[in-house]
Amino acid sequence: MITKYLRAKLTQIELVQDRGYDASEELGLASLLRNVYQFTPGDELTKLLTKLYPGDHSAVLFSLDNKNDIKRVENITNILARVYTVDQFAIDLFNKTYIHKTDKNKKIYVGYLWTSGDTVSVKLTRDYSNDVLKSGVGDAIMITPVSLTSQSISELTKLESARITNFVLNELIVNVTKHVYQPQYRKLSEQEKTDLLTSAGVGIDGLPILKYADLTYYRNKSKEKDVYWDPIVKYFGFKKRDVIEIKETQFYLNLIVRNVIRYAVVL
Repeated sequence: MITKYLRAKLTQIELVQDRGYDASEELGLASLLRNVYQFTPGDELTKLLTKLYPGDHSAVLFSLDNKNDIKRVENITNILARVYTVDQFAIDLFNKTYIHKTDKNKKIYVGYLWTSGDTVSVKLTRDYSNDVLKSGVGDAIMITPVSLTSQSISELTKLESARITNFVLNELIVNVTKHVYQPQYRKLSEQEKTDLLTSAGVGIDGLPILKYADLTYYRNKSKEKDVYWDPIVKYFGFKKRDVIEIKETQFYLNLIVRNVIRYAVVL
């Protein structure tokens, strides 16, 4: 379970960076987490544990006689569980506020809601909404171990001062943008959008569509199966009517046609 958290944390760092937020404090941690399933030298492992377990927890871990024999990060999960409860581990690992690189007034809050059951209670979501409200951020990402109930979603949608995006933990284990065949995505500025539509002679509705959804789409639980939120739109936090430049990076395509670029609108 802890290994799953580590992989999701790496995606979290990459996600906030891709949205334009400053995650420089965690770049060292991200570099180490990329080696989660590879051989990890003793010094690098020590750095990883120091990042994850500051203070007394690291002192306990580093006093273990067999620390130099540990070769892979997943082999230490049982050791970590002895000195750190899983719920507190996840909360300390994920919860963080990031500041935008160019607009210092723009912030995003990432928080993990721990539950030992198969549902996230209304009280937990209400407490999370209050945390977001107190932090004064305009965007928030809520990570949960399970899907939200319609009651929890209704509670979250009452908060109008911030846009909350919910990711189930399993959605973050793999970064959807890192697949070898995944194109590069970039949101056009308003001027670029105008120039594109004018030169193409089409309205915005004439472009291919990337499907958008948010928590308000899930209020009616019976319709959840009918709601589709494009994973790329969700990852980058694109909004309705954003026009996205999609640049194909596949090697074999670029051998045939250079700079394959297409456009789509988020609707």
